[in-house]
Amino acid sequence: MRTQLPGVMMIILILTACAVSGPTAPVPNLTPAPKPISTSPASPAPTTTQTTTATIPTSASVPAPWPTTDWPTSTPEQQGLDVAMLEKMVERINQDKLSVHSVLIVRHGYLVYETYFKGFQADTRHEVYSCTKSVISALIGIAIEQGYIDSLQHKVLDYFPDRQIAYNEARKQALTLEYLLTMTSGLDSDERMPYSQDWVQFMLDRPMVVEPGTKFSYSSGNTHLLAAVLRQATGIQPADFARTNLFDPLGISNLTWDTDPAGLSIGGWGIRMTPRDMAKFGYLYLHGGQWHGRQLVPADWVKLTTQKYIDTGDGRGYGYAWWQLPFGGYAALGYGGQQILVFPERDMVVVFTSQPEIEKQIWRLVDDFIIPAQLD
Repeated sequence: MRTQLPGVMMIILILTACAVSGPTAPVPNLTPAPKPISTSPASPAPTTTQTTTATIPTSASVPAPWPTTDWPTSTPEQQGLDVAMLEKMVERINQDKLSVHSVLIVRHGYLVYETYFKGFQADTRHEVYSCTKSVISALIGIAIEQGYIDSLQHKVLDYFPDRQIAYNEARKQALTLEYLLTMTSGLDSDERMPYSQDWVQFMLDRPMVVEPGTKFSYSSGNTHLLAAVLRQATGIQPADFARTNLFDPLGISNLTWDTDPAGLSIGGWGIRMTPRDMAKFGYLYLHGGQWHGRQLVPADWVKLTTQKYIDTGDGRGYGYAWWQLPFGGYAALGYGGQQILVFPERDMVVVFTSQPEIEKQIWRLVDDFIIPAQLD
């Protein structure tokens, strides 16, 4: 039963599962995440019980505190959103039996809507799949700012001088960090990378199929090479570099990050985090990389990486591991429906988690209900 309380925002806990977008789907049974990143016990088993929790409304005229410890809450109406439209979205989810696990909406700095399904809860970590790529992108920007990496035009092979590399021809020698970030590396498919014992060597040994920078080809292998570059440049694991420079300042601790067989933090997928923490990452980018007076990610990097670099051929654009979508804004997208949607012009961040393969249905929910819910 759903309880409606006057002037109080309803948080609904309802349905289940996982999912990133892109042609290459991750392979299950990955290596467990390194212990230093995991700080909480396993999430409770999902149930089908529906629960309603109330939040205390906060006046829209009061500046929102930074959500490092927890999200400040408000009602949708107080932050300029029509709650009736949002309830219709939930009705559509239930009517179409969509395997959505959570929907969160942050507006003007307040968590105004938070709905969970199939036993998922606010503290349940969720596989975000390729949203991990956007985290890698942020870490590259931080590493450049801190002087560990000199330029996006640095040649990739320079970071691996001790490796013997197959098909070491002129096009591969011209491969730069920028081409890896924009999915225009020209390297052959990474499809069998997870079956290798050395994922980095596997990708370095791939033959070139086109000139770098000329064709979009989505590949988790590209960002896994960037993870290897980060380790080479900083001397530590990407997960540890992220914890110090990104996760700890954001107040994100309930997180794990899988590793490849050689112990390297996976660059293409592997992060598990709560939807509220996914929203923090989006909120950081909404504020140009600044968090509570501290510039965590360089502002010019945020601007550069979220702009369209290349058309993907399906109505979307791609920047430096961030997507541009037909209905505006930009997004970190994970396989099947893990989404961090950032709308700077609406001062809004939207998070979805879901069971794989309902990505486009989620976009329809955004286009049909969340965007039209804006009243101001």
